Amino acid sequence: MGENSKIYKSLQGVLQYMRETKKDSVVFPGVLLNDLEFIQASAPESERPVEEYGEAWLRGDVFPPLDATITDEAEGIVNNGSTRAEAIVAKGGTSHAVCFTRGTRLDAIMKASAANDTNGRSRTNADKRSAATLLLSQPELSGYTPNFLSKICKISPQVIQSVHEEMEAEAIAEGRAPIIPERRTVKRGNQIYTTKGKDERKPRKAPVDPLQRVVDWVLAAAEKLTPEQRTQLSGKLTTALQGPPEG
Repeated sequence: MGENSKIYKSLQGVLQYMRETKKDSVVFPGVLLNDLEFIQASAPESERPVEEYGEAWLRGDVFPPLDATITDEAEGIVNNGSTRAEAIVAKGGTSHAVCFTRGTRLDAIMKASAANDTNGRSRTNADKRSAATLLLSQPELSGYTPNFLSKICKISPQVIQSVHEEMEAEAIAEGRAPIIPERRTVKRGNQIYTTKGKDERKPRKAPVDPLQRVVDWVLAAAEKLTPEQRTQLSGKLTTALQGPPEG
C-alpha cells in the first residue's frame, strides 16, 4: 500500500496499512466516528466545551486530528479529543481526521489519564481523581507505586494514594477483594523491583519466653523420665521460677 491507499475504509484497513508500511503512527482523514471507542478520563460532572466546539466547527474552524490507539485487534480507541468528537457529532458531523498510534488498550487508557493535562484545559480536583480512578482500576497497573502512576497521569502521588485508599475501603466494605494488592513494583533507574505484600512476607516469630526456654531445656535433658514425671517436673519448675506471689 502507498500513500494513495491512505483513505479510510475501516479500522482493519488502518491496521493493515500500518503493518505494511511499518509505521507506528499515521494520520487518516475522514475516519467514521461511529467506528471508534472513546475514553473520557475527566469527571462526568465537569463542564466540557461541547457547544463551544460545535459552533466553532460549524464556522469552519479546523480542529486537530483526534489521538487514538489502534490495537492488534483493530480496535480504534480515542484517548484524546473525545469532546471535539462529541461536538462534531452534535452538529451533524460523522467523520474527522484521526492520528492512529499502534498500541494496546492499556496504552490508550494511560494516555487518556493524562490527556487533559496537555490539552490546555485546567483539570479540576474531580478530574484528577477521575483520572486516578481510571488508572487504579486497571489490573495490569495494580502493582505500581503512586509515584510511578503519577508520572503517567500527571497527578500528584498524594491524590493517587488517597483515591487508592478510598477504592480499597469501598471494595472491602462490599465484600470484594481489594483492587490494589499490597505488592508494589518500583522502578529505580533501569531496574524494576517488586516488593512482597503483607500476605507474602514471612510471619514474624512470636517472642520466646525466657522462662519457657529454661523449662524446655530441662525437659529435653530429662528424656528418661516418664510422661507423668515430666509433667510434674514442668509444673514444679514453672512455680519455682515464677517466685513467690506478690502481696
